[in-house]
Amino acid sequence: MSFQTITFTQKVPVGPFLKLGFFRYLRRPIFLMVAGIWVFSSAFGSNSGADTLSWTPVYWLIAAVVIFPGLHLLGLKALLSTNLMLRSEQEVRANESGINFEGPDFQSFLAWKAFTNLKITSEWVLLFTSRNSIVYIYLPMIADEGDRAIFQAMCRNQLENQSVGRS
Repeated sequence: MSFQTITFTQKVPVGPFLKLGFFRYLRRPIFLMVAGIWVFSSAFGSNSGADTLSWTPVYWLIAAVVIFPGLHLLGLKALLSTNLMLRSEQEVRANESGINFEGPDFQSFLAWKAFTNLKITSEWVLLFTSRNSIVYIYLPMIADEGDRAIFQAMCRNQLENQSVGRS
């Protein structure tokens, strides 16, 4: 299948990026593990008597709901402020050979074979180059709906062809 070259300019917006990162965090196993420990400790806490309240579940709840997500958001803000591909406006060109990113201080080309996984949401295309390294494409930056659909189809097609070639 042959695709045209899709060109658009994007700057990753702070709000949607933090929202995406935060909700991805909530699905991580560590968060689920902490929540499970809290439930377990609240059910089988160290109550020495009927009138004694164990504070262990409260500490776990504070850690799970406030401290861990807060630290994660600080990490996302640090990533956003230090990564040129996230904080700079860039021109993105995607074609059959890969995706080219060009900003004021950088130029990067990633061939389709560099991507290991793909996730598409209503606002984002996440192209994984490793388990923890992601290229973020914010779909509303592609103004034309037709180009947006072509870009999504191109990503799916290229990664499907790649996975067929690996098996």
